[in-house]
Amino acid sequence: MRVIGLGGGLHDLAACLVEDGRVVRAIEQERLTRLRHACDHEVLTACFRRGNFDPWFREQLATAAVPEIAYCLDGEPITSVDAVTHGTRWMAALWRTEGWPHVRPPLWTFRHLHKVPSHHLAHAASAFLVSPFDEALTLVVDSFGTLRRRGQFETSSLWHGRDRELHPIRTYYSGRVPTDTTPKRWPAAESNCSLGVFYSDVTLSCGFRVLDAGKTMGLAPWGTERLLPELAAFVQFADGGEIHIDPRYLIFLRACERTITTLDDDDRFAYQADLAYAAQKILEDAVLHLVRFGCETTKLRTLCLAGGVALNAVANARILEETPIERIYIQPAANDAGIAIGAAFYTYYRRSKRPREFVMEHAYLGRSYSNDEIAEALAAVQGAGEVERPADLCGHTAKLLADGKIVGWFQGGSEFGPRALGNRSILADPRSKDTWERVNAIKKREWFRPFAPAVLAEAQHEFFELETASPYMVLVSRVRKEKQAMLAAVTHVDGTSRLQTVERQTNPLLHKLISDFAARTGVPVLLNTSFNIQGPIVETPADAVETFFRSDLDALVIGDYLLLHQPRPNVSEHANHLLTRA
Repeated sequence: MRVIGLGGGLHDLAACLVEDGRVVRAIEQERLTRLRHACDHEVLTACFRRGNFDPWFREQLATAAVPEIAYCLDGEPITSVDAVTHGTRWMAALWRTEGWPHVRPPLWTFRHLHKVPSHHLAHAASAFLVSPFDEALTLVVDSFGTLRRRGQFETSSLWHGRDRELHPIRTYYSGRVPTDTTPKRWPAAESNCSLGVFYSDVTLSCGFRVLDAGKTMGLAPWGTERLLPELAAFVQFADGGEIHIDPRYLIFLRACERTITTLDDDDRFAYQADLAYAAQKILEDAVLHLVRFGCETTKLRTLCLAGGVALNAVANARILEETPIERIYIQPAANDAGIAIGAAFYTYYRRSKRPREFVMEHAYLGRSYSNDEIAEALAAVQGAGEVERPADLCGHTAKLLADGKIVGWFQGGSEFGPRALGNRSILADPRSKDTWERVNAIKKREWFRPFAPAVLAEAQHEFFELETASPYMVLVSRVRKEKQAMLAAVTHVDGTSRLQTVERQTNPLLHKLISDFAARTGVPVLLNTSFNIQGPIVETPADAVETFFRSDLDALVIGDYLLLHQPRPNVSEHANHLLTRA
């Protein structure tokens, strides 16, 4: 049985193929359209065609409710009229999309369209149904999900996962937090608000975009407690896992924004960092409050996490440190893209009735490209750079890294989710703080943002205090004090790192590269960041080559090939040559 799941709603459109209970492929639209957080329903077919889904078009399709609408049709073939009538906004777009066969009936590609009843159930399914746990508490926290009751939206939810089923424990709701600045239009003070929206509002007040919450998390360790008491006064924790956020925090944020505009650069940064610190601490405490309630209710000590807030690696680490939870599984595509996985598996298990067997042990779910396809991309820029094919690819690359070179690394299938985990990565030597500054400059990122270490799983405990594995870069660990100077490029200002542990069985090539680097330097760690320059992570060989040539990367390792920039002539030597000729 094959099922295609769709994820996203207002952003992060994605597709996932499940065949006989296993993920075959998953792809985000932004990787194909090259637009961040893309959700263009008119070009939805890009997720299928360039994501290599073509052989499975005539199978099941499952999707979750987007925040505004819930939709499902089952059984009879769907016509475009039916689709519009039932609110299937983006499915209706499919048969208007250029390139789809024009035959009858109108829905020729799928036998059935199924729904997942709610946005949060799809998030929960994306984590629990692919986790290693037979039974687990499952927590979903995001900005808002499906409109369910009295004009309110899902914001957080707790589930009891057992076998193939997810049973709701508690769902928390909120009305939309308005953007109107007229106080009389704001909700009453006793209204509940969303944790995700709260954190997004602070992200905006810090000067970032609404979907740049990761920047707020990275900024927070630079701050102090100065603004924490004032902001925390708007957030109250109550019995039953309830979290009440007084929406008048918006007035406080507007006042902060006005203050920021009056400050010079250094004071402005300090103030923004203090604001980020306060929001981060409140978010962490709120997540712990929800988890503790779930533990008290279920007595479970295993936890699955999904929803955009589950990408907050600092909060995730505190769960392991400060709650009864002993084992944790965090969906690597915890954002709305991951709903594609939840929709597919929820539908697969309900229709097939088969037992759970699959565990999502890695996120390398994109398409792989052959060396012939890579060679074709390199041939298109013939003469622009030097191409080699080293006999010992990892050994040669390890030498470049040990010599201080910054390397683009393109191998295998792309990662599903927002983190580059060693197949579409920029890699560097983690030992020098200068490397941190250089890579931030190459990627055109804010100077204060940290980088993640990729460490051999067998060496994790030698360098980091985290006891559990962190394969998806969604847990923060304190770097051991005696190792912080050795890992200056990946140790944040507070002595922590957002860790990726690398297992030989899940990524043997990256494991070998780090091992070869360790043989040269004694450090089994590499700086690992996403292979992109202010845009989506590269997907195709052509993307990788194009990004390399418009960057200051020293080298690109792509498949079996090594690409270098053409050497620039030495100016003084060139001048002497001209004088000699004269």
